[in-house]
Amino acid sequence: MKHIFDDGVGHGGGGAVNLPPGYGRFAHQSGALSDFKYPVYGTLDNPIHALNIYESIEHIKKSHPKGNFLAIDACLGSKSSIGNIQIREGPILPGKGVGKKLPQIGHYSIVGIVDKIDENNRFSFNNVRLSFILELAEIISLSLLLST
Repeated sequence: MKHIFDDGVGHGGGGAVNLPPGYGRFAHQSGALSDFKYPVYGTLDNPIHALNIYESIEHIKKSHPKGNFLAIDACLGSKSSIGNIQIREGPILPGKGVGKKLPQIGHYSIVGIVDKIDENNRFSFNNVRLSFILELAEIISLSLLLST
């Protein structure tokens, strides 16, 4: 059975949503993809986001019908868990933190907790620095590279 690494959902607009494409960026820039034996979908140049998520999922599943998918995304959590990276069995729920209903992605997931949930259980874009997001993305990239 194949294992496919899906970069999760985000866009190149800045802030926390850059964690998924940021992961792909580090994988590409570091040359890690030449050593990485699994396909990676979603980068800063070619992100998976709310407008293309359905066609992206269809393409990935069609290209790898027996694949197991690992989705990577940013998420919200308690203030004390900001900066944690969690590995989970089960899919990510892209867009949940900003109130969007998008399809679940992945058999397994890695999430980087980038900010706290505000009073309305929504993402507030308060104090998220791009350097922090890229640091999480680099840790995830290097961890995946070293684990394969």
